[in-house]
Amino acid sequence: MKARHPSTARFVSRKLAIYFYGDQPPEALIARTAAAFSASDGDIARTLHALFTAPEFSQPLPPGEHSVLEGTIEGTTRVPSTSLASMSSKRPTTGSAPG
Repeated sequence: MKARHPSTARFVSRKLAIYFYGDQPPEALIARTAAAFSASDGDIARTLHALFTAPEFSQPLPPGEHSVLEGTIEGTTRVPSTSLASMSSKRPTTGSAPG
């Protein structure tokens, strides 16, 4: 089974760490998560638990890196003004209900 191969554990752990931690996750975080993946026979819930509870996960990111949460917040707060203008001009007026 491929989930038992050590390179699979490392590959999955690195991908999860990059997604949830940042572009340059600490090697210790990847190793800890890979160990949990291997010990649980590929159980993603246990792997994610190991990732989120690892001491490295709660450390601040290096300067210039952003977490997924920061990126999501930044992306949702930046709505171009032209987008807002076009949305308001397409809004139906009161009393123009389809008939």
